[in-house]
Amino acid sequence: YSTYGFSLLGAMVEEATNTPFENYVQAKIANVAGMTSFTYMLNGQDGFEFDCTGAMQTDHEEDTDYKVPGGGFYSNIVDLARFTEGLINNDFITLTGALWIDVPGNAPYNYRKGIFLKRDRNDDIYVYHGGDNQSVETYMGFFPGSKDGVCFMTNADSYISKDDLAERIFN
Repeated sequence: YSTYGFSLLGAMVEEATNTPFENYVQAKIANVAGMTSFTYMLNGQDGFEFDCTGAMQTDHEEDTDYKVPGGGFYSNIVDLARFTEGLINNDFITLTGALWIDVPGNAPYNYRKGIFLKRDRNDDIYVYHGGDNQSVETYMGFFPGSKDGVCFMTNADSYISKDDLAERIFN
């Protein structure tokens, strides 16, 4: 997993489709899911972090468009939920499950093709991914079998455990 790897993939998409990556994603994902706030982030966002004494202070993220396509997108929670629902319902590709087929060498990390996988106590598959920028944390996860899931955004730095928070919300 690397931002650079996704940047290379984005360049391949542009070459294969003769379309700028941002336009391709807008047409094939955002428009399909009805995501109205989805764009790449140009002006940074404000959030907060805790300093070494534990005091909360504001923090400003610089422009993140250099991360596109490996990150740097901007959206709201409604559109993140729409994206999650689109993955659950195979709205973007015919067989979304192909995204969580094992990748040789990645088994110790539970990482697949852009998404992580784990199994619950009943051996049901749970897929998830989180995003991190300096001033925002995002998370989406779902059970493909039951189509139950959770997604959230917070303007906090990485002081939270997204996995723990997701489990608490889901329960």
